Amino acid sequence: MEIHQMLPTFSPGDAIGNEVIEINTTLRKWGYNSQIYAENIHPEMDAKYLEYDNVSSKDNVLIFHLSIGSDVSNYVKQLPDKKIIRFHGITPGKYLYGVKDYIQYLLVRGRKDLNLNPEITDLALANSRYTQLGLNDLGFKNTEIFPLLLDLNVYNERLKYFERPTMKNLLKDYIQKVVE
Repeated sequence: MEIHQMLPTFSPGDAIGNEVIEINTTLRKWGYNSQIYAENIHPEMDAKYLEYDNVSSKDNVLIFHLSIGSDVSNYVKQLPDKKIIRFHGITPGKYLYGVKDYIQYLLVRGRKDLNLNPEITDLALANSRYTQLGLNDLGFKNTEIFPLLLDLNVYNERLKYFERPTMKNLLKDYIQKVVE
């Protein structure tokens, strides 16, 4: 048995991408063959484009991270693998209406994609009680709460960016504008 993860977009520095990395690291430490697959992959990330057909099996477990609409949802639906939907929540599209129309479309589509998944999901992992209740309302039968699995040291490393003198000078300039 192998345990793999799939998501629409895999990029550095966001909570979902960092969780995917942490889950992958944990699964490998436990001895599982585990890869990350995505449709859109940032050049800095170690993942494979949707080549999952080569490893897909009814004996495998696939963790599908759903937070936005994508073609990956339909792809996952037809796979024989046991499926875990990792639901990160979807911002209501109405909040981006007229602001970011394409992102709004992806959010609305994500909600529709989520509605297609209850019958093919072996387990749905929600990031909070609120999202778990939403999954239950949609008909998901086996839901659990699983808060974000993160290595917070990753964020500490990224905070070093703010140690740069230019950032400190910029902050000092902003504060001076307020104080004067």
